[in-house]
Amino acid sequence: MTTQNDTNPEPVSIAIPIMNGEDLSIALSVGDVFFMLGANGSGKSSLLYKILRDLKDRNRVLMSAYRMNSFDKDKVDYSVGNYFSQESSVKREYNPSSRRYSLNIYRQEDENLFTLQQLIHASLSNAIQLQQKVKTGKQVKNTDAITEIDQLNSILKKSGFVIELFLNNENILMARNNAYAPCREYSIQQLSDGERAAIIISSNILCAEPGSFIYLDEPERHLHRRLVSSLLSELIQLRKDCIFIISTHEIALPTYVHDSKILLVRQCEYENDEPIRWDVDLINQHDERYSALEETLKVDLLGSRKIMLFVEGTSASLDIQLYQTLFPTVSVISKGSCEMVEQSVKGLRNNQGTHWVKAFGIIDNDNKAQKKIENLAKAYIFSLNVYSIESIFYHPKIIQWVLEYAKEFNDIKDIEMTYAKITQLMQDELSKQKDHLCGRSVNMKVRSEIMASLPKQTDIEQNIIYKKTVDIPSLLHKEYQLFDNYLETKNYDALMSHYPIREANLLNPIAKNCGFADRQRYEHNVILMIQKNNDAQKFILSLLGGASQAITAAIVRNDNNL
Repeated sequence: MTTQNDTNPEPVSIAIPIMNGEDLSIALSVGDVFFMLGANGSGKSSLLYKILRDLKDRNRVLMSAYRMNSFDKDKVDYSVGNYFSQESSVKREYNPSSRRYSLNIYRQEDENLFTLQQLIHASLSNAIQLQQKVKTGKQVKNTDAITEIDQLNSILKKSGFVIELFLNNENILMARNNAYAPCREYSIQQLSDGERAAIIISSNILCAEPGSFIYLDEPERHLHRRLVSSLLSELIQLRKDCIFIISTHEIALPTYVHDSKILLVRQCEYENDEPIRWDVDLINQHDERYSALEETLKVDLLGSRKIMLFVEGTSASLDIQLYQTLFPTVSVISKGSCEMVEQSVKGLRNNQGTHWVKAFGIIDNDNKAQKKIENLAKAYIFSLNVYSIESIFYHPKIIQWVLEYAKEFNDIKDIEMTYAKITQLMQDELSKQKDHLCGRSVNMKVRSEIMASLPKQTDIEQNIIYKKTVDIPSLLHKEYQLFDNYLETKNYDALMSHYPIREANLLNPIAKNCGFADRQRYEHNVILMIQKNNDAQKFILSLLGGASQAITAAIVRNDNNL
């Protein structure tokens, strides 16, 4: 619904209080589309209603996230008297402070009914005007015959719907389903929830007065993501004489609207249950750089902090548990493989103009070639100084700290004796696994060396002969010598750091010797111990291949900018 105030507004500036105490000013003019993206509970709907209240003197159309899609009548009919009676009954000033949290269902059904009556009224008025032009001999264009119902049907068709609306001989709005042969006609009450949602949204926008502010809170409700994206892009294209302010979870939605403004909403601060400040960042102009980001990265951006750390594994893996403990003010996101970590960090780092974050990555060492490690570090992707994440959790120093931490509740009488038993277990089991562990270590070295030496584009253009010889027997012999030296000198730090110990039969036995039922309970207590042990934290940070220093520097810069 619209009011009769200012129908052609001058550009406005909206002020958003942000958490560093300053206001973020955003200019909006006719034709602008302003998206507010955020996860559930981030405060984007509260911000939309703040803007609505601040611009209370402007023509506006509001579609709440809690809108109903039903009607209180079986059929939507029309008469001039009925229309204006309904208009005076329904049209009123919004009170968004209360409407944000509770809506009168019956009142909403009245509004929905009136929205469709507006559609009918506009279409019939258009037909009358066309008839008058013909009668008076004025020039008539083909576009003059297109009514709002015609526009709605065109939008529905382009958006993938198989229905259309029409007025029967009694001026009752009906639906026609073109998926059947012959077509089926029925009451709009029989439409699906998503079809009714599309019609209500479209009718509100099509019937808005020129210059209106159109507020859409979660337009994706009741609609498939593909349908809502296409539907809104068509409506926005048609109503360039309005200003759109859209609050949404749907990260792909702005990609359908060229040159839209995007506000990433992460958090809202309340005082006496009223929203007062937001943690936001503005993407001033949507462009191809934002489109270039993979959709998974756009998902990661939602609700994230200004520093993001991508790690291997899943949301339940050791990586994410450890790094969330070490970097509590950083968003830690698991990406599965090291390749996905690389792709995510480089994707964000190469598109700095489209977002506010600084992206970092930490991956397992896996005996990568040193040159590869150095090149990755230049791209802010850091390799551990040890073979893998398990090399940290089961490092001898960590085991000793866990024994100290758990000595009372695990009833460990003698820590030194228990630790000696564990190191003997390492000695025995690693000796048995010598061939496998050395073979795996050489395998990873060979793979890394070959990948690092692959011919470059310039080599191919120069038509060089590529040759690569790998002396596997020599590499394996050196590895055996190194392994034997570690065993003879009882250098358990090196043994547990240099080899893929998750492939040895060690993890559960170590956990049980520490007094835990299994490795999961042991690993959980490693995290608890780290939270309380500053020395353990410092030691682990020293194993992150330079990631700690880079992330800490970014945190300091971020704090200084607040």
